[in-house]
Amino acid sequence: MSEINKWFYPKTGIHGKVVHEIGMEIVTGILKPGDLIPHESDIIKRFKGSRTAIREAFRVLTAKGLIEARQRAGTCVREQEYWNLLDPDVLAWQSQKAYDRNDFRNMVETRKVVEPVVAGLAALRATDEEIDHLEDTYISMQEAVSVNSLDNLHSHCVDFHMVLFEICHNDVILRLSGVVRALCDYQFELHKSSNSMPDGIIDAYGAILTEIRNRDVEGSERTMRALIEAKIADMKRFRAED
Repeated sequence: MSEINKWFYPKTGIHGKVVHEIGMEIVTGILKPGDLIPHESDIIKRFKGSRTAIREAFRVLTAKGLIEARQRAGTCVREQEYWNLLDPDVLAWQSQKAYDRNDFRNMVETRKVVEPVVAGLAALRATDEEIDHLEDTYISMQEAVSVNSLDNLHSHCVDFHMVLFEICHNDVILRLSGVVRALCDYQFELHKSSNSMPDGIIDAYGAILTEIRNRDVEGSERTMRALIEAKIADMKRFRAED
């Protein structure tokens, strides 16, 4: 949805391409903390862009905490502790790599804390029209399962969660939606590798929709908590972790 998507840096233009390609290389570990970013002239040659566009891209990556200019050294990759880990782009780039145990734990703990609250607030605050929109995404999920389309199921599943974040009407919590999107993307990649559909997914989401439609705050929180626990167990199974 537009309210969430506007936080992602555009991929259009040379500066957008530089931000996303260099950012991805940093977050996925191709460029490691302490590594020097290629010289500006090399970046210009690689992306066939202007000096102005490259410098704008570097300003964006600096604001995300990924790089810093060091006197007499050049522009270096920063340690992960300085990264803006709630930045939507950083989260999206992280979902393209295999999370280490610590990253995975941090992400799932955040999701376990936040999403039940989101579901409860949606039951409390969402308008009937907003719940109708949530139901539309659920129907799209059903259609994806009926034709055994894992790609479409993933897309509509993410939509369902993003709609929930918007209709809970809490601007601070809304900023945490990127964590959920990133974990949804990660779980999708795990299932894609085995070409398997998640078990019982339609019933679980249908139950959440029903609780929200019934304005049952506690029921919405409880049902969402059960869904998240099941998703975490599913990911751990693929990761072969306890």
